Amino acid sequence: MPRGCRDCDLIDMVSLVLSKIGEIYDPDIVVLVVGADGLKSDDLVKDTNEGWNLTPEGLAECVRRVACFC
Repeated sequence: MPRGCRDCDLIDMVSLVLSKIGEIYDPDIVVLVVGADGLKSDDLVKDTNEGWNLTPEGLAECVRRVACFC
């Protein structure tokens, strides 16, 4: 994902990837590893213009979509 991606960008990508995973693999489980460095307020990237521009709500929506996938 490119620098500065927003909630809608990541949610769209997660939805696309999940649909492809479902079509191709039909998994019984999905393991999700989530970090918070994509949040726009993360101290590691907030002043560098190198990170993503996500909100906690957007990240949580991605987690919800994965949790409801299987």
